[in-house]
Amino acid sequence: MSKTELRNYETLHKGEKLSSPDNRFHAILQDDGNFVIYGPIWSSNTHGNGQRVVMQNGNLLIYTTSGDVLRARDNGGGSADCCARVTDDGHLVIVDQGRELWRSDPKSTLIYETKWPGGMR
Repeated sequence: MSKTELRNYETLHKGEKLSSPDNRFHAILQDDGNFVIYGPIWSSNTHGNGQRVVMQNGNLLIYTTSGDVLRARDNGGGSADCCARVTDDGHLVIVDQGRELWRSDPKSTLIYETKWPGGMR
């Protein structure tokens, strides 16, 4: 399945992806559990553990098979209009009512940052 946005309370399962509007970039929850923007440009570094990606109240959550939150990008909450999308320049962004809350950093290819507010934790 491919779509352009992950809306509030929607889930992305293994093998599903978000695509940029021009279809050049894709954020995929791989079968190994790693959430990656291809190229590869960016990764959550959750291979072997990530089961599903959920957009919830402005926060992007990656869950394990047991239902534990493995990684989270906490944006302090958001409205029902919050969504995650892949941009035409290859970034994963979280937006709320037209305001960008977070943007992946392609310079951190295949790693994630562990400190707020930089990236996933």
